[in-house]
Amino acid sequence: MKTKLLLPLLAVIAIIMNSCSSGESADAGDLIATVPNDASLVAVANLKAIVEKADAKNLGTNPQELADILCNPENGVEPSVAVVFNVGYYTYMSGIAADPAKFKAAIEKKKGVKFTTEDGIDVGGNFAISANQYWMCIGNTSIDPREVKHFTSLDKTQSFTSNKQSDALCKFDKDIVGWGNIAGLLNTANADFQQRAIVQAVLQTAFEDASDLSFSVDFQKGKAVIEANILNTKGSLAKFLFPTETIDVKTVESAGTTTDALAAIAIPNKLITELIKQTSSKGVSMFDIILKSFSGVDGTTAVAFNENGSALSGVISTNGQNMAAITQLLAQRNVKTVLDGNKIRISEGTLSGNSQVSELAAEFKGAMLGVATASARDFIKGSNEAVAGGAFTLRPSGNSLQARVVLFGTDRDKNILSGLVKGASAQSAAPAPADTVR
Repeated sequence: MKTKLLLPLLAVIAIIMNSCSSGESADAGDLIATVPNDASLVAVANLKAIVEKADAKNLGTNPQELADILCNPENGVEPSVAVVFNVGYYTYMSGIAADPAKFKAAIEKKKGVKFTTEDGIDVGGNFAISANQYWMCIGNTSIDPREVKHFTSLDKTQSFTSNKQSDALCKFDKDIVGWGNIAGLLNTANADFQQRAIVQAVLQTAFEDASDLSFSVDFQKGKAVIEANILNTKGSLAKFLFPTETIDVKTVESAGTTTDALAAIAIPNKLITELIKQTSSKGVSMFDIILKSFSGVDGTTAVAFNENGSALSGVISTNGQNMAAITQLLAQRNVKTVLDGNKIRISEGTLSGNSQVSELAAEFKGAMLGVATASARDFIKGSNEAVAGGAFTLRPSGNSLQARVVLFGTDRDKNILSGLVKGASAQSAAPAPADTVR
């Protein structure tokens, strides 16, 4: 999802955010009707909300950019809704051109291209226009007019409107909502056969009838929230096939005081028992031996650690049984252990860091698994000044699981999108390093 939706869309936003203003809402359903039903990814973006959250009026102007082509009514475009979709190895963005003549003129001026008509489609560079709809082939310098003509001639059975998720995409309440076919996305990602097989095997083992995924992106004050769910072939949430319980935040908080990163997982003993049963039936393996060593684990396990991995501190919850096997296994890896009732305290080196364990642990409330850090790593290219860390969690959702990614903004009082766009815009405007200039 990240490489096929978020990054291309942020790149587009970084290019087009000057002088944006709102207009009449375009019908997302009309745009989705021109998306083929064999698309591996379809997402709807609320451009009007995104423009407002990006605080576009405070962005500088870069003459190298497309400036305001895709969201300024003066350029003949409706800045309301856009659809991003992937077909084969190409990703497209489509929206409404209220005044096609003005829109073409703006593109010709900004991109230095000349529109021509091919197969009844007006084409200029990587833009195409038919009637009052435009398409842009993201990441390419050209667009195939035959493909665009195909998009415009789809009937209901050939378009994405035949997909059960099309209605949900038309009634979105987040900045971006989308759907993806898991097999199609793996193929598009150029994953080799073995990698695709492993991912599919894991999904089919963990979920019943895993087929697709749905996702959303919401830019909020001080953070961005990305959520994804696994769907079955009927379009419903796919059932998670293993027992779950949620992380005990108090236990996580006891893992340490300050840290660079934090990880936690809630492991009910019945899950360990089920995994031992399944692996034992397939014969003895190293995984089976390790599982049996941890057969006493029951509850929340949390580890705080620094960035270079030289120190850690944590806690393992147990049912009071087979604790010696766990401590012996950890001792072989030079991890110190101390028994504390039914808990095992673990440590290695002297842990320190700039993040409070209690603050990171708060992100794990309601989750069964979580990883969090307040380290200023470059989560998204050019985002160091906007992003101050992030968290990934898996959360029980009905009888399924939901994956959630939260990016923390450096300015908690402003919408994070403003900083992300400014960072991406500055990155695109920055000159190439001296050793790469020829």
